[in-house]
Amino acid sequence: AAAKKQGSVKHIVLVTSIGVDDILFPLNLFWGVLFWKKRAEEVLQRSGIKYTIVRPGGLKDEGAAGAIQMDKADAFGLPPRKTPGSILRSQVADVCVEALVQSGASNKTVEIIAEENSPVVPL
Repeated sequence: AAAKKQGSVKHIVLVTSIGVDDILFPLNLFWGVLFWKKRAEEVLQRSGIKYTIVRPGGLKDEGAAGAIQMDKADAFGLPPRKTPGSILRSQVADVCVEALVQSGASNKTVEIIAEENSPVVPL
């Protein structure tokens, strides 16, 4: 709220995690980490500041960089959702930077993974 009053923040990109919409997702076994990430998303969404929430799958430091697959919020997770995959940290960073310059990314939440044998989908 303070940032909005000052007018110094134009757009926030928040990285949380696939699974924040599912209280039974395994990462919540660790002190409810996804529960708290979801609360952060809600605070940002109510702030009035332009935002993009990026929810990556499992983060990797190295390996083959597959094609980024992007979907709407709550698309990946426990069944009946799609199986969550993984993604390179560098690819998550690329999506975050792209979110700042693409007007269509404003006030959106996306989930991302990378798959080696998938067609490339433009960000």
